[in-house]
Amino acid sequence: MLQPLLRGCLRDFRRLEFLVAGANPAATYVIPKTIIYVDNKAKLTAARYTIIRYLIDFCSFTKSEARKLIKRYDADVRSVDKDIIFDDFKREDGDYRIMAATVSMGMGMDIPDVDRVVQFGLPPSISLSDFWQRSRRAMRKKVGQGIAYFFIPYWCFDRLGSAAPVQRKPARERGRGTAPTLPSRLRAMQLAEDDGDNSDAVSIVSNADSDAPAPDAALTLETESSQNLFELGRLVKWSKSDLSQRGKLDPSVARWFNAPCFRRYILAFLQEDMDDPLLEYRRIVDPKKCCNACNNSLGKIPALPVHERETMKPYQNSFADCALQLLTAWCQEKARELVPQSERRYDIVPAFWMEKKLQYRVARMMARTKKPKLPFTDLASMKDMLPALAHWDFVEERGGGDALLQFCLDSIEPAHRLWIDKKKERQNKRQAGSSAEGTPARRQSRQR
Repeated sequence: MLQPLLRGCLRDFRRLEFLVAGANPAATYVIPKTIIYVDNKAKLTAARYTIIRYLIDFCSFTKSEARKLIKRYDADVRSVDKDIIFDDFKREDGDYRIMAATVSMGMGMDIPDVDRVVQFGLPPSISLSDFWQRSRRAMRKKVGQGIAYFFIPYWCFDRLGSAAPVQRKPARERGRGTAPTLPSRLRAMQLAEDDGDNSDAVSIVSNADSDAPAPDAALTLETESSQNLFELGRLVKWSKSDLSQRGKLDPSVARWFNAPCFRRYILAFLQEDMDDPLLEYRRIVDPKKCCNACNNSLGKIPALPVHERETMKPYQNSFADCALQLLTAWCQEKARELVPQSERRYDIVPAFWMEKKLQYRVARMMARTKKPKLPFTDLASMKDMLPALAHWDFVEERGGGDALLQFCLDSIEPAHRLWIDKKKERQNKRQAGSSAEGTPARRQSRQR
């Protein structure tokens, strides 16, 4: 099943929550065995945390039960722990049901009863053989049928965009008093991702060569009730970044993303023609269960809700942004304390101590009054103001809750001073610009 990651959602791991929807802590063995490939350690940690938080919030799991259900498997996991995790995952009735893994869990991992394999984003080596090798982790016992989900950036699919120029109706034809169909430029900038999804603005495009309905809005999170590949009726205008990324795709991979049958194309490319009767272990697949290109109803997943404002990065130079700068530096120090210098294989990022979205929430909580005084005075009142702290890994461990409270008490005044300084700096720049506009040289240049 190939599904698009829409503009603004390239790192939104809530897309994986459907894997545990309706899970029951009393019967975790009914959850299909699943491997989730995320080819980045920081993203893998964020994906696992997102699913854990969903299990706690909506499936009545305790923190320990949720952590036990989904495990990490990457190069930084100790060899002894890897053996324990692998042995439990291999058992038919094992407690570990979902494995969030990097490429470390690849060749040589013969687990016969994996039901689902998920690839989130593009792997480092974007080749059909790599995609196929990962999908073959499912149902190696050759009994039954496994499912492979590939969540691919929207710019990989020809049907979702165009490089055509913007075509808008005249103002007199658009009518008055109707709600705008496009998100604002500022909103589009907020939704833009850091990893290659940095379009200047979201635009309407025409699609004269397509049989689909004429697009009337941008392909973003707010404008679609469904995010299935063959139910998206709107298009985006490819940005320069989109076109650059599309140009780097291997032609064979690009054709696979846009093939009339995903399964037949990749088998033919790998010289495993489905109609070859002599091919060993060839199994006949019902066309209704082939892929979501042959049957558009396969692999349907619900649309994501719009991001909460609290989980978005604060506006630049706002009070919350100033508080966030100090908080990020503090989280960096605390994260480095988790791993001794002699045992580090890479630099420790602040997200190891506190997830980015939680940092945003804390910074906004500190900025509620915009004064050098916090709206809370103790740990209990801080938790009441920000319930999300209850799911923070270190709120009880390593004295994280008390340390965060002390940080907020010590940093509110520096954050306020930083905010005031930035305001003054912007005012001085504006005044300097206004003064420059009135100089004789500038007046003469305007007259010319």
